[in-house]
Amino acid sequence: TFPVWDGMEKGELGLSNKKMIQFNRIAIELAKERGLAFVDVSEAFVKPDGYRYLYEEESPDGVHLNRAEVIKLCEYIRTHT
Repeated sequence: TFPVWDGMEKGELGLSNKKMIQFNRIAIELAKERGLAFVDVSEAFVKPDGYRYLYEEESPDGVHLNRAEVIKLCEYIRTHT
């Protein structure tokens, strides 16, 4: 999964970047146990401070990516697979 806006845990969906990081860690471990490749797409959204989250201009609702970010995500996948 990729990150969300900071502060999303206060919304009705209860999403948070902490939960996304935990989910990815579990998914990575499962992939390793099964001998599968795992592409951590959240790495495409690492910010200058080293954390993974979305800026407001990257997502209209804090969860879904705008067009420019989808292109960025696709480029990341293309260069990491």
